[in-house]
Amino acid sequence: MALRLYRPAVPIKGIYELLSSVAALVSGGHEDIIVDILGPTDHLPEYYEKCVDYARELGIEDYVNFEGTVNIRERLHTYDGLVLASFNEGQPIVVLETMACGLPVVGTDVGGMDELVCLPLPGPDGEVVGPCSVLVRPGDTEALARGIASVVESGELYKTWHLNALARLRGTFLMPTVMARYNAPLSRRRWS
Repeated sequence: MALRLYRPAVPIKGIYELLSSVAALVSGGHEDIIVDILGPTDHLPEYYEKCVDYARELGIEDYVNFEGTVNIRERLHTYDGLVLASFNEGQPIVVLETMACGLPVVGTDVGGMDELVCLPLPGPDGEVVGPCSVLVRPGDTEALARGIASVVESGELYKTWHLNALARLRGTFLMPTVMARYNAPLSRRRWS
């Protein structure tokens, strides 16, 4: 399974912690996982080098690729999911991009992540849509590894999260839906 992490190599994005999670997965028998870390490596070169060295120290350099800056639109369709190990986020666009492709998310419970991927939301036909992700406490590398393993090990869970990602995006986060709620009189606004 090819997972992606689209983050610059800076400490707040949890790259070091993700590497520990990958090591736990590999030592637990998940040797079919490849994690591509996409995004600039030059924001904090010393942190990037520390992460590369840590991957080597953990013996997971065959499972992790530091890709640097790439055109995400050209690559997104090649991935199976998103891992977001951040310590801080607002409402990450990368999660919406991932959901637009129907990809599951494993992430940390920071910022607006809960609403984006876990809380029940209206779908495109008004039905309630469940989660497309599991969220864990930031820095909890074992829980992050378990979250990744859960979606890797269960085709049924993967399918459910795939369908929910698409329905959540269509029902709540597409621009026409957002603008209709924004322009509606206060008495008619739907709050989620």
